[in-house]
Formats: sequence, C-alpha cells, structure tokens
Amino acid sequence: MIGKNFEVDEFALSFDELMVRFPDSGLNPSEPNRSSGLGSAQAATVLEQDGPNRLTPPKTVSLWKLYFEQASCHVSADLWPA
Repeated sequence: MIGKNFEVDEFALSFDELMVRFPDSGLNPSEPNRSSGLGSAQAATVLEQDGPNRLTPPKTVSLWKLYFEQASCHVSADLWPA
C-alpha cells in the first residue's frame, strides 16, 4: 500500500534466512536461477492483501521555483548588471 511505512531488509539476508522468512517463495538456494517464485494463486493473494507493487513518485519542483532560486543566487545577482 502506498504510504505504508515498513522496513525492508530482505536484500541483506542470506538465501537460508530468506527460506525461513518466506517458506512458500519457491527459492532454490542451491541453484538460484531455477527459483520458481510465487504461483499465480499466491501472487493474486499477495496482490489483494498488499496492493500493487508501486513506488511513490518523487515530489516535483515547479520550474518557476527553480528559476527564482537560480535568479536569487548571489553569483547570478552579480551577473545581472552585465
């Protein structure tokens, strides 16, 4: 769910630790390339439970704000008379 705060630490775990945390994941520690991942039913359940896997887009800054920030810079102000 977007905006939901949680910690992500799976990237730091070994395959054995991942197998303990996610026993139904289909991971194959001896041959990771042959891991099967979630089945269709499991994926549908996770999608319904947690929602789509989306990242919140970064906030954008308006072009006017960028312009005024650059125009108000002291170095830029020194160049205005030139």
